[in-house]
Amino acid sequence: MAVSSTAKKRAKSKMGRARKEIDDSTYQGRCAIRLRELADRKGITADELQQRLNQAGHNVSRNAVYSYLSGDRAIPLDLVPTLASIFGISVRTFFPEK
Repeated sequence: MAVSSTAKKRAKSKMGRARKEIDDSTYQGRCAIRLRELADRKGITADELQQRLNQAGHNVSRNAVYSYLSGDRAIPLDLVPTLASIFGISVRTFFPEK
């Protein structure tokens, strides 16, 4: 799955702040871009994502979710099945292609 050029560009969040540009040359960065695309497509905010992950039994802080979305922190593999479920996709399609 190709990373869209719009996801690479700075975009304004719902709060009006400019989003950090993500380094898409790394796998961690491509995962962050994919996570943002999925969240944007479903209309899920970072706070809502944190709540859903915590409801599913993961102890994830707000800062951790923001770090996943910005590419500052790798998404732990144990979160991937839950994230895929939240976004209504398979685990296999969660991961970005090179």
